[in-house]
Amino acid sequence: MKSHTKTGITLLFVLVLGVSSTISGCGQRLEMVQGTVTLDGKPLEDVTVTFFATEGKEQGTIAFGRTNNRGEFTISMLYSKKYGKGTIVGKYAVSFSKDKFIRELTAQEMEVIRQGQQLNIETISALPEKYLCHQTSGFIVNVVKGKNIFNFELETPEE
Repeated sequence: MKSHTKTGITLLFVLVLGVSSTISGCGQRLEMVQGTVTLDGKPLEDVTVTFFATEGKEQGTIAFGRTNNRGEFTISMLYSKKYGKGTIVGKYAVSFSKDKFIRELTAQEMEVIRQGQQLNIETISALPEKYLCHQTSGFIVNVVKGKNIFNFELETPEE
């Protein structure tokens, strides 16, 4: 698990900006995408689930969601300059990310985060490294018209 700097707010901005600049097909409908994420059979909270379109004219399009305390997520994306739940029909590679701080945060740092401000605090991934990249996660899904439900069962590698 690699160490890096906490840049959640900046990453979200870049992700949203990237999504808005990569969507090409006007008039296509967003299809509902929901599911769960577990690690070793236990629901994962606060995991960012990212779908990367891998084929066709939508290749490179990104949609994302975040899990709740039951590991449930709903995918959303920017499309035709509007934010909506769902994504476009197609084939997607999926990645997962969840960071944890390398030390306990002070009360002052927690207050800064609650106010939505960015802190420069080192974090490490709370997930096995293979799941951090859509090219190595091993998860490929096909979003079809209608409601799509995907349950992702992540596993900690044996040491």
